[in-house]
Amino acid sequence: MKLVSKAQVPDYYDIVKNPIALSVIREKMNNCKYKLASEFISDVELMFANCFEYNHIETSEAQAGLRLRDYFHSQLQYPGLHISENTGHTNTPPIKQPRI
Repeated sequence: MKLVSKAQVPDYYDIVKNPIALSVIREKMNNCKYKLASEFISDVELMFANCFEYNHIETSEAQAGLRLRDYFHSQLQYPGLHISENTGHTNTPPIKQPRI
């Protein structure tokens, strides 16, 4: 998904001060911009935080965000990554560099 269009949602950037989208996260992944897994996780958590900041919790958008966030958190368990309950930050090892 791409960044929210200001033309389609004029007030979004008045409410959300640090926008991010899956397309931005994918581009950063593809260009090896994340040095630590925690940087990737922080960007994904920012995406969820933006969703909940803009959308009322009872909307279908916020409910979809909750389901996706829960799934994301469940998948972090497999490689042994954990999200701190208080801050949303993680203590994780660095992401391995891709083989060329």
